[in-house]
Amino acid sequence: MPGYRGHLFLGYLLFILFVFLIHDLDILNFISLFVLVSIFSLLPDIDANNSKIGIFFRVLLIFLIIISLISHFFTLSLIFCFLLLILSFVRHRGFFHTLRSGIILSLPLFYFGLIFFLAGFLSYSGHLVLDRHLKW
Repeated sequence: MPGYRGHLFLGYLLFILFVFLIHDLDILNFISLFVLVSIFSLLPDIDANNSKIGIFFRVLLIFLIIISLISHFFTLSLIFCFLLLILSFVRHRGFFHTLRSGIILSLPLFYFGLIFFLAGFLSYSGHLVLDRHLKW
């Protein structure tokens, strides 16, 4: 199974495909699509303690908890604590390694357009295909 570089490589191939399919991408959408593909190519490994994206999100959540507590947004800090707790108890290659989670996590991207949804979902699914762990 490929490491994070292999997953990013597939994501960037998909990014190049999307850039060729959409001829009139402005610079903001170009950068947004690149970041989106980068994140969603690694996102299925968010439940792995030693993965780059898992470490990044755990540090980000801790940072957000601290900031929300300092700012007196206690409800928000509870939400971030809950998300951190979820990440601590899910097993690797469990829920986050399913097409179902790919759809759920990609659905909010519809707000920005079909192309963003497709980029997110295909990058996420590409990760699962590379891991040979495609399940519903």
